[in-house]
Amino acid sequence: MKEKFDKEKHKIKMQEVKNLLIEVMENIDKMNGKGAVAYGSLLGIYRDGKLIEHDYDGDIIVDYDTYKKLKEKYPDRVIDTENSLNPYLIPKWVNKDWDINNRYEPSIDLFVITHTTLERFKKWCWDYKVKRCCDVNFFRRKKYFKYNWLYKIARFWHIILFRKKKVYTVDDAVSYLENGIKNPTVTMILHNHNYNKKIFKEDSMLSHDALDHLDYIDFEGHKLLTFKNIEEYLVHWYGKGWKTPVKFKNSNYFGLFEQYRLAK
Repeated sequence: MKEKFDKEKHKIKMQEVKNLLIEVMENIDKMNGKGAVAYGSLLGIYRDGKLIEHDYDGDIIVDYDTYKKLKEKYPDRVIDTENSLNPYLIPKWVNKDWDINNRYEPSIDLFVITHTTLERFKKWCWDYKVKRCCDVNFFRRKKYFKYNWLYKIARFWHIILFRKKKVYTVDDAVSYLENGIKNPTVTMILHNHNYNKKIFKEDSMLSHDALDHLDYIDFEGHKLLTFKNIEEYLVHWYGKGWKTPVKFKNSNYFGLFEQYRLAK
């Protein structure tokens, strides 16, 4: 049965997301890191002066060194496949007392970039061993908000058929994609272990020097790092109609790791 969506709890959550976004971006700035407000967070701030009300988390893009520095300095605030049950290669910035069982838990996605070649990226996406490792990440969780019984059955059979227990980390992915590459030709965002033209073009590819040309965007009295050519990125991600809000109907968001978008 579909759990009833609590608008008031979601509103409180997005207020906490705003605070987390400001916090992590100011921390990155203080450590002279490379990071940029991105995706839906940038769209909302630039277009509306606020985060999109029906969004469910915050989005920033960081380079690998900045991710490592954040994790080293704030080990209880950055959760990834290595130190938590986060199933994705997208680390998250969270509250110290984060709760995996809280459907309305706020977080910021930290999308990590890697410098590689298109050929190496495709090889990584199609590598069966990497796929199996990523499946290990996904099926470690015992708590699922939606389709719980179905996931538990899938998890059981995955454990029976594939007994590999080592998780796949951001470090593993960056090592695979960058080792031996003397002349990288593309900058990719670690997103999904998947390859298709839409993901490659719209979600995962950046110019090689994207995080070398940053500026600030004003947000409720704070200056947050982002890209200089903001509108170019918004067109790249959302098309020429980015100025017109599009709300997904029948969307349901559950906790830190489950988001379902059924239709526009």
